[in-house]
Amino acid sequence: MSKNENWATVPLEVPSLTTKSSLTDHGSSELFRYVPQVQRNSPSLEPSALRLISAVHKINEFTELSHHILSSWPGFDPNLRAPLHQLDPEFTNKNVGGYPVLDVQARMQLAHQASECINHVRTALDYLAFNITWKDSGSRHEGTKFPLHTKDSGYGRVRKNSVPGLSKKHDAWVESVQPFNGTEWSQALVDLSNRDKHRVAIDIVPSFTFTLDRSIPLQDPLGDPSYRGFAVANATVELLLADALEVAPGNSNLEAGHTLRVIVAGAVNLLNLFLVDLGDDSIKIEGLWSDSTSTTGTEPGRREFDA
Repeated sequence: MSKNENWATVPLEVPSLTTKSSLTDHGSSELFRYVPQVQRNSPSLEPSALRLISAVHKINEFTELSHHILSSWPGFDPNLRAPLHQLDPEFTNKNVGGYPVLDVQARMQLAHQASECINHVRTALDYLAFNITWKDSGSRHEGTKFPLHTKDSGYGRVRKNSVPGLSKKHDAWVESVQPFNGTEWSQALVDLSNRDKHRVAIDIVPSFTFTLDRSIPLQDPLGDPSYRGFAVANATVELLLADALEVAPGNSNLEAGHTLRVIVAGAVNLLNLFLVDLGDDSIKIEGLWSDSTSTTGTEPGRREFDA
């Protein structure tokens, strides 16, 4: 094995963080360092707002790429078939021909954009927790984080440790968006962000819905006289947020583009409550629910095919 082939077994030499190269060629010169003060002297919700705006940018990137991918597919033309005595088709890889598969690069790009969007929202909420705790309690607290609890039991302890010293009004706003209260956007955020941070990256998979006309028997597309074919109509393709570790990936309730928009909109609505209460301008994001690039008039990340 050559030296180049053995590179993976040789540890990289990582310099110390305090190692500095010479900043001057004149050995007799004195080097002075000045670091401008960047510490915030008062709480601010601006960092949260900037994070949510970044999340919207990621949604726009996701929408643009998904539209390009969906537009490039010619349509859904499966070989749906079943034995003559069977009413429903057999959904196997052999029978469902024409099912599109995302190429690796596109899939990774979409997954990365979705992951970045989720991360921006979760971080925006943590910034909110730090600054609003600072505002209400009068001092900065280390270890704060925005509580997102799926069960009401134990929430009081979690809240006390995560956002100590909140006013009653602000405390009520935080509790109102908890997943255990049935808030869909925060529940989806918890599921996706915990998976993305601790298990495996968010994955994206295509999914088709369509109708079958069983009244018209068709010849088996693969030519087997003991089988029949099915006519497909009203086919729609969607991109779903999926768990790469699941055998049957995808969740019909988590259409990618719509889910990301719901999560961001929920976080924006919450932050706006605090912004207005502190005398700041609320965030206004135009076009969060519309997509001018859509050719079908349907939700971004979805495409309908003619029968």
